Amino acid sequence: MRGDSPCPNRRAGIESRAAILSTPFFRGAAGERDPALKGRPSPRARPIGDTLKAPLAFTPLHRHELRNAFRLAVFRKVLTVKRCRAVLEEIEIDTKTGALLETPVSWAEVYTEAETLSAARTERLGTGAFDVLHVAAAAALGVKHFYTFDARQKALAVKAGMKVKP
Repeated sequence: MRGDSPCPNRRAGIESRAAILSTPFFRGAAGERDPALKGRPSPRARPIGDTLKAPLAFTPLHRHELRNAFRLAVFRKVLTVKRCRAVLEEIEIDTKTGALLETPVSWAEVYTEAETLSAARTERLGTGAFDVLHVAAAAALGVKHFYTFDARQKALAVKAGMKVKP
């Protein structure tokens, strides 16, 4: 995958049914615990694959952040090395089966969109750089649905015109 390749979803006309998700949505896959629930699994983290009508866009940003997050969970002793490796393998299986659609993005377009979103919304919403980048990537790809549990990402995605779930 090239970092500045054109966005194939736009040309293929599938943007109206494509979906993108934010990395926090994956936490349940690793059995990650919710600190607010005193270490119990989050009830919000549930499988969504059966409910989707289209595969989830999986950008190089998702790949990097997600894989790093699980490795960091090992460092923090939230996951075992064995569970981390199993989850990383599950991600690879999901890309091979098409549940996650490896989606190159035009990084120039993403950064332009990110700056626009940040200038218009960050001071009011308090969105961090990675949150803005995730929403900007979705906007650059022209997706209509954004999956996140993060309140700030959700607010930004809504302001960017996306339907946010769950």
